[in-house]
Amino acid sequence: MEYFLKEVTPPTVEPLLVGGDVKLDVKVHLRLDAPTPEVIACLNNLIKAARRWAENFTSRFFIEQTWDLLLPNGFPNSASYTLSSNEIRIPRVPLKAVGGITHVKYLDTAGVQQTLVAGTDYVVAARGEAAIILPAYGKSWPATRQWIDASGNYPVEVRFIAGYGTTGTTVPENYRQAMLLHVEAGYDRDPENHDLLMERAEALLSQDRFSPW
Repeated sequence: MEYFLKEVTPPTVEPLLVGGDVKLDVKVHLRLDAPTPEVIACLNNLIKAARRWAENFTSRFFIEQTWDLLLPNGFPNSASYTLSSNEIRIPRVPLKAVGGITHVKYLDTAGVQQTLVAGTDYVVAARGEAAIILPAYGKSWPATRQWIDASGNYPVEVRFIAGYGTTGTTVPENYRQAMLLHVEAGYDRDPENHDLLMERAEALLSQDRFSPW
């Protein structure tokens, strides 16, 4: 299924801190006693880069954030899915347990954007970590105009919220450790150390990569 992801609301915090909570403390990890404001700014940029890298590597979101799943070809109808040829699979995990799907909208054949009703028009199912949206029992996906409208609305738009929580302490430890290694690799100027640190970071994440399809 062809799709695009568009960020709507980024995470309000990062899963690592430069100072404060020792469990998430980049300063402690790097053994920095009193980093200057310039170093702190650099570390904050490295933390964000590490989070984005780890999220893309694992197909996960760590801190709760809102995204649009955009389907340029309308609702799916393929035999290569898990439960049904009509399923929409959310490509990132974990989906927020309550209220994870904000809306499902589509362009009808007249080009007017419509909103489906949760429970009446569609249901959200889970298969392991994967979150799947299906038509409600006895229903089918409506016909769509398979063309983006003048306002940039796609034929199908699914808005979802994913992440482990709203604070860094909710993120599993192996992901935090991998991000710390990524920050250290960016902070360390030694190329040999960089490669070794990145290998260790990838090893921590490889066992938990999510494959949406």
